[in-house]
Amino acid sequence: MAIRAFGRLLFSGFALPKLDPKGPNSGGKYAAKTLFMSLRSRRVLKWMVPGLAFMVLLASTQTSNAATLSSNSNQCQVEVGSTSGVSISLSSNKCVLTFEWWGSHTWTAPAGVTSFDTLVVAGGGGGGADGGSGGGSGSMYEATVNLNGNTGRQFDILVGVGGTRITHTAVGGEAYSPNGSAGGNSSITQSTSGFSVTTYGGSPGVWPDWNISRAGGVGGSQPVVVAGSFSLSSTASHTGRTGAAAPPAGWASSGYNGSNGATSSLFGGTFIGSGGSGAISDGGIRHGGSGGTGGGGVGSGGNFSDNLADYFAGHGGTNTGGGGGGGARNGETYAYTIAGRTDRFRNGG
Repeated sequence: MAIRAFGRLLFSGFALPKLDPKGPNSGGKYAAKTLFMSLRSRRVLKWMVPGLAFMVLLASTQTSNAATLSSNSNQCQVEVGSTSGVSISLSSNKCVLTFEWWGSHTWTAPAGVTSFDTLVVAGGGGGGADGGSGGGSGSMYEATVNLNGNTGRQFDILVGVGGTRITHTAVGGEAYSPNGSAGGNSSITQSTSGFSVTTYGGSPGVWPDWNISRAGGVGGSQPVVVAGSFSLSSTASHTGRTGAAAPPAGWASSGYNGSNGATSSLFGGTFIGSGGSGAISDGGIRHGGSGGTGGGGVGSGGNFSDNLADYFAGHGGTNTGGGGGGGARNGETYAYTIAGRTDRFRNGG
């Protein structure tokens, strides 16, 4: 079982024509789900509704398999090609459509939509093992996109998958993996208008070295943005955070802390924290490094008096672009269960 995470995108704020109030009854099975769902990265669409009584229709081009999602109040409604991994909600008179699963999607801006906000976050890298370093986080970009009269355009959306961890010892059907993987890139593009935003996934953590500290996974590189015939305002661009370094494996040490992420001014919340590194145990108390705020996974560690860690390496936070934590070193290698999760503490997060 590979531990993975996902990419993220958000949109908000566009002017709409006045619509007649409607009360649809066709909410999909994901209608009641909250905004933040998945592992390490994600995408969201968010736009302004002129009044709570008005409905917004987001039309998919995949009408042959169209499905309808509604917010709990039925005041936000959207047609999508499939309800799988998609949710919609209403927040402060804004409809928020979330693509929660990694992979490709499409969205067509409804007629009358003149601008929207977007937040794009790439996937975080997996954590190192056996006292390894933390995974780097994905990069992040947000902006208000002004369509400049180019309404009704279809946008292609790519949600980046989160990186896989290093596994010291196989568990639960997950094979031994000597190398982790980077998080996937996330993007939104509109080819006719020449518009694109691409954010880049963070690199994975690594194994420790006996004598020297080893660097954590590198954060995702600077986002690349092309406005095309659109115009952008309220922009903010953030590179991913580098994961915490792994302590030298030759002597006991607590893990090092990951780096804190960035806060979105358009949508609120903090994203792209990097992973902490795992502890090097000597049978005493050696804590794993804390994950950076914004979804960074904690390194494994705790009280090793029984040769077992008190907590496993953390996966990057749900839909945050955070990096995974590093597994701890020394002690037992068998699998056990903490808070419903069965794993081995030497494995990465």
